[in-house]
Amino acid sequence: VQTCALPIWQPDVRHETRFPRDSDYVEAFNMLFDRVIADNLRSLSPLGVMMSGGLDSSSVGVTAARLLSPRGERLAAFTQVPRAGFELAPGGRQYADETPFVRAIGRAYWNMDLNFVRTDDCFFLDGTDPFFDAVEGPFRSVWNRVWWEEILRQASCQNLKVLLTGIPGNFTISQAGEGLLAQLIRRGKWIRAFREAQSCARQTGGTSSALQVLARGAAPLLPTPLWLAAGRLLRPGNPVYRTNPPWRPFSAIHPEFARFHRVTERAAQKGHDFHPRGRSGTPADRYKFLRPYDSGILVNRGYEALFGVQTRNPTADIRIVEFCSSLPEDQYQNNGISRSLIRRSMENRLPPEVLANPRRGVQAADWFEQVTIHRSRMLDELARLESSDLAARAIDLKRTRGL
Repeated sequence: VQTCALPIWQPDVRHETRFPRDSDYVEAFNMLFDRVIADNLRSLSPLGVMMSGGLDSSSVGVTAARLLSPRGERLAAFTQVPRAGFELAPGGRQYADETPFVRAIGRAYWNMDLNFVRTDDCFFLDGTDPFFDAVEGPFRSVWNRVWWEEILRQASCQNLKVLLTGIPGNFTISQAGEGLLAQLIRRGKWIRAFREAQSCARQTGGTSSALQVLARGAAPLLPTPLWLAAGRLLRPGNPVYRTNPPWRPFSAIHPEFARFHRVTERAAQKGHDFHPRGRSGTPADRYKFLRPYDSGILVNRGYEALFGVQTRNPTADIRIVEFCSSLPEDQYQNNGISRSLIRRSMENRLPPEVLANPRRGVQAADWFEQVTIHRSRMLDELARLESSDLAARAIDLKRTRGL
């Protein structure tokens, strides 16, 4: 089988959508979003959704429930939660358990059936052979594979053939507007940039407005040498800015193997930056952040063969991508409120506690407990790798054992 070398779809990175009023953006988004969700509800069997208590998948879930309600149809919602009683360290901007937010959503929709999925007894080395046989590729963030597969398994047991998700909503429907300050500074609108930064500081209670303007507004515009120097100064605990080659701190590849395969040079040729800057909010910039999700398509198709459940990502629909990528950055951050478009659009669909939640949920938050429990199993697997000549050439096994 030969595949075409040309892309089927090419984004128009020059197009920008402008409306007279902010409310027009919300109206246009909701009309399009409803249409896309409706198209994704076509199924000969009951439907489900992978739904967290955040903004992306919950927006998909509640919109689907609204559209299914007049037909008298139900929607099964699956939510990954940590073991009972697990909590993150207090005071942070992240939370581990989605249960309270998901229950609030469930109370608002009569036809939504909640399923809370725990993976207390699962380990990330379980089921790797069936996975690679079906997918023939890697899974990013390996611990997420554990709960992802458990949700698919439970959906299959309920005879669900289609699951909706909110991936990659962070880069389409709920962009944070991180490029607004850089855009304002590039246009010389420093006063407005400071006002927006002040609003952000009031909303988050975090970094001062002056530091926000420098870090999120001016720093991304610096020449590369100055950007790296700023990274070393502002992020002293980040080894990527102090290590050569920069991929060394987070990669298990053997240095000699990397040099032989010219990893650093090939990354430069592909435009990969090991020291990523803040987003500029242009359409081209948004498409760049979407490109890594191509591999997710292969994973979904492999899982469809393995579990008999098709995964559909409405927030990655081309119509959604084109519309959201063409919007002005101030539709995503406005008066210090990030992810503004989706918060305004879901005002009458999601509960207030979900819309107002400034924190982010952590996927597989209790993963390290299972690593501790199964440490001997990991060491056994490492010993198997050490007996392989190929693994010894490709992977820095000595460093891995030290870690």
